[in-house]
Amino acid sequence: MTQIKRRAVLASLGALPLSITSFAVYAEVPAGVPDGKLVGKGRYSVLGLSIFDASLYAPNGRYDPQKPFALRLDYLRNITAKHIVDHSVAEIRKQGFSDRARLEEWRQQMSAIFPDILSGAYIAGVRNADGYAQFIHNGRSIGTIRDKQFTRLFFDIWLGSRTSSKALRAKLLGEA
Repeated sequence: MTQIKRRAVLASLGALPLSITSFAVYAEVPAGVPDGKLVGKGRYSVLGLSIFDASLYAPNGRYDPQKPFALRLDYLRNITAKHIVDHSVAEIRKQGFSDRARLEEWRQQMSAIFPDILSGAYIAGVRNADGYAQFIHNGRSIGTIRDKQFTRLFFDIWLGSRTSSKALRAKLLGEA
């Protein structure tokens, strides 16, 4: 084998673990979803800019908003925590929720949990068996909001009938 071929083979083998690792991390089902399997996935874009890839996991791949599930967002761009929180509050308002005091309480709780996100990172939101929203950033638990109403409204940003991204919802629910 020539020196050039040997280098090419070694270079391709060196890249192999990275590819496998990247796939394994992306395919990982967040903890807290027993028998979690992929329900659906899709890409969220705004004005032609891809923001994140979303994946919905539920027990045996069957989504039920009253049972544990996980929504994982794999970010394709850098996003500030402030933007995530502001966008979440705005989307909850669009669903018709208008209690300013509760929205401010949730804004503060989310601000204490969500970090700035770098491209390539992920956040998973898990609706746990108690009906609360747990959050995971790159495999590490970052906080829980123990409010069933928040949990429902927060996940309805993507999964509810009043979502502003109906095409993504259809893909996540396996309808597209």
